[in-house]
Amino acid sequence: PVFVLGWAYLFRIERITWPLIGVIVIIASGEFLTVYGEVDFVFHGFLLCLAASVLSGARWTLVQLKLQRMDPPLKSTLV
Repeated sequence: PVFVLGWAYLFRIERITWPLIGVIVIIASGEFLTVYGEVDFVFHGFLLCLAASVLSGARWTLVQLKLQRMDPPLKSTLV
C-alpha cells in the first residue's frame, strides 16, 4: 500500500492526508510484524520483492489513470 500511495501521489490521483498516513502505518506495521525475526534473510530476494512491490504500485496507479480518462470516465474501478 505504501508504493501505491506514493505512485498515486506522484500522478496526482490521491492527496496525502493524516488519516491516510495512519492507515498506511498500521498496514506496514502489520506486515513488518509478520516477517520480524525471519531467520533465512536473503538480500537478493528482498530486492526482488521490493522491486515487484514498487512496480505493482505503478501498475495499479496507471490502470486507475486509464480508467479515469476513459470516455465517459469511470468514477469507480468496480465494474
